[in-house]
Amino acid sequence: MRVEEAADRPWERVGRGLLWGLLILVLTAVIAAGLWSSLRQGFRRPTGATGRVSHPPVYGTVPEFSLEERSGRPFQLSDLRGNIWIASFIFTNCTEACPLITAKMAALQTDLRGVSLVRLVSITLDPERDTVAVLTRYAEQFGADPRRWLFLTGEKPSIDRLVQEGFHLSVSGLPRQSAQLPHTPLDPALAHADHGEADDLMHSTRLVLVDGRARIRGYYDASDDEALLRLRQHVQPLLREE
Repeated sequence: MRVEEAADRPWERVGRGLLWGLLILVLTAVIAAGLWSSLRQGFRRPTGATGRVSHPPVYGTVPEFSLEERSGRPFQLSDLRGNIWIASFIFTNCTEACPLITAKMAALQTDLRGVSLVRLVSITLDPERDTVAVLTRYAEQFGADPRRWLFLTGEKPSIDRLVQEGFHLSVSGLPRQSAQLPHTPLDPALAHADHGEADDLMHSTRLVLVDGRARIRGYYDASDDEALLRLRQHVQPLLREE
């Protein structure tokens, strides 16, 4: 019996070794899964209860307008139907806030280049000087893709009315029309650029996110990187809506 027991011991040792090896593999897999879950949580975007970026609220609807694109063709709100778009308000003679705003739009064009439903729309606040030829040169300086980034001009009273009553933003020192704008801590009137007496033009520096049904879904200060991150994140749920 002693000889047989001695002969069995190597197999027992092998069995115990296999068992411990299996336990180590299981523990390693569990630890790896936990680390991967932590990493995913670390890189995950801010989400709502559903695990997705929450849908931004509705702040009103952009009214119909008729302007002129830098290509010289007439341009209306209906040309943007079904597209998510980001609006900015600038003028080419500006040397302070407007180049920054347009540079941020250029960065958005790069970041969203693979998203076919997104358009960028820059509207001049100085249409008397910003003709289609001037806007074309200005757009080329920032590498604006004419298929995805539009530059609009038109009659100044129409543009001022669109900015104030349509987008609820201030321009030319006049207060925004706020009757239709719900109360929100993200007040679109807070961020503005005053270019001084020389240009006599004060205007908002906010970018405005608009969905495919012309509904305003957010305001984002172009000088605030965190706000622009929220803008990029808010595009995603709007794409799902479309």
